[in-house]
Amino acid sequence: MKFPSYHVGFDEKKCKKLLKWIETQTPIMTEVTKLSQYESLQVREKEYDYHIQKIADSIDGNVVSSGEPKEQGDTEALGLRVVLFDGVGIGDGWHSTNGCQRSKFGNRIPLVTVPSERIEGFNEAELRYVSYLLNKQELVFQNKTNSTGDLKKCCMELHEKGGLEIQSQEMLVALMGLNILPTEANSIMKRVADDIKNKAYNDERMVGKKYINHDTKKNKKKYADMIEELQSDGKTLAYTIAAGSRGAIQHLLMKVMDSHNSDIERLIVLVKHTSCARELDWTVNRTAERNMLRWVMDGRGVETVFETLDYIQSDTAKLNEEI
Repeated sequence: MKFPSYHVGFDEKKCKKLLKWIETQTPIMTEVTKLSQYESLQVREKEYDYHIQKIADSIDGNVVSSGEPKEQGDTEALGLRVVLFDGVGIGDGWHSTNGCQRSKFGNRIPLVTVPSERIEGFNEAELRYVSYLLNKQELVFQNKTNSTGDLKKCCMELHEKGGLEIQSQEMLVALMGLNILPTEANSIMKRVADDIKNKAYNDERMVGKKYINHDTKKNKKKYADMIEELQSDGKTLAYTIAAGSRGAIQHLLMKVMDSHNSDIERLIVLVKHTSCARELDWTVNRTAERNMLRWVMDGRGVETVFETLDYIQSDTAKLNEEI
């Protein structure tokens, strides 16, 4: 990548003047294939595939954020824009360009070309700074945001108080009104439906019972004592894991790797469940992860045993929180 100048220095005023000029230009719809020849002044830490895919999904969708209709492939309606420094490369819109190329219906994208005479005398630091300015967040403090939990709560309330079916077109449109993509809205609806299903599964099995809190001081000491006793023979490694935690097995494997030696013959994994549905998920959906651990340990002549810790007690039993 070549730059107009290679002098050492930085002129902030010059950069902001160029930014102001760029912001006054009217983008020209351009075939996205014509941009594939250019490099990017990539100012983000790295290329974010998730962001590219989100742009592609938006382009292929038939609505604009809040649910207003648009044509599939319409990049202009989404407010996308690419800024090209003539003779240098793409200063802004690299993810938008890739998203458009990845989409099924996106063929053209709004382009502002900064002519070479406009950037004459700019060095690399100055052009990159202009790119950073073009990529800056709109506000210092983003007050209005929606977490996954917020969106799930909205979906549940629309279901319980508004009578909308969880996985319905009406719910989809309502959630998209919160400025999220159809793919994210569908994901939220599925999560809520799964939550309702899991709650019913738990409630059916917990009549007259309650869950044991694994995190009390009493139980933490109890598990630590169990592990100490199991490992006392010098031939056993023992650990507890939370079954509902994504990546629990991988994290455990790192611990085993640090502690393993040639004397180890057995690995005991004490599994903590926090609900009936979590145990079902562990049994049905985590087989591959358990088999992965067994495969690794089998290769070292180590037997792997999974043991489920008690996690249900009688509703009349003494609260295990009372120590």
